[in-house]
Amino acid sequence: MITTYMRFAIRVLLISIVISAIPTYSNAASTPVNKNTKQIALTFDDGPDLKYTPEILKILAKYKINATFFVLGKQMQRYPEMTKKIASAGHVLANHTWSHRQLKLLSDIKIAYEIRATNQLIFKLTGQKNHLFRPPYGAISPSQRKLIQKQGYQLSFWNVDTRDWSGNLPNAMLNIVKRQLRHQSVILMHCYGGDPKNANYTVETLNTLIPVYLKRGYQFVTISQLPVPVKLRTPFRQTYAPIKQQPKPMIGVIHPIFK
Repeated sequence: MITTYMRFAIRVLLISIVISAIPTYSNAASTPVNKNTKQIALTFDDGPDLKYTPEILKILAKYKINATFFVLGKQMQRYPEMTKKIASAGHVLANHTWSHRQLKLLSDIKIAYEIRATNQLIFKLTGQKNHLFRPPYGAISPSQRKLIQKQGYQLSFWNVDTRDWSGNLPNAMLNIVKRQLRHQSVILMHCYGGDPKNANYTVETLNTLIPVYLKRGYQFVTISQLPVPVKLRTPFRQTYAPIKQQPKPMIGVIHPIFK
């Protein structure tokens, strides 16, 4: 007769088997830069696609800077050649799950499969060895955090949210960056997802943002090149947690979202 304890033990064993197969590697473009330098890490979620990702790549190439792309497995599967172009241009590909479903809707085993499948496809298409993970909507529970970090993955969030997905116009996004930017900052943007036309504003904003902050002495880097710790001053927006439950800003660009 199977007891409750035995069921729990079997479940833990299954999860361990699945998640232990998730490859955990060192990332590309991870050489740290001077921690005293003013730094911006541009990050782009939810891609790739064939319309806006190429435009973003052109802008990054124009200014000879690298960024971090938190890609979806399903989008890489649709657009493998664009995924390869991102990597060949020197940018970092990082894990944003396969399907962009809220983690609270998934079992631990399903989460493990989503991360594993996405990481394996990144490696298959580009040869990049990834250890960065950004949960959809930046939302993750304490137990999910432990499950993922136990395997060596680093949770990666942001401290400047342009809210480009909401349809913010370029001036609004530039004002957000101006208000929230610190000595070292991670800027959240999107190259796909939400209302597709909103990505037009993202491309337009980049054309202004990059040259302005280059002139102000900022260096554009990948997340792996940022020093740790970096103080985060902007609370993360949670899509399914009430405002009163949101965590206070904590130390570290790569860190757990819950204490």
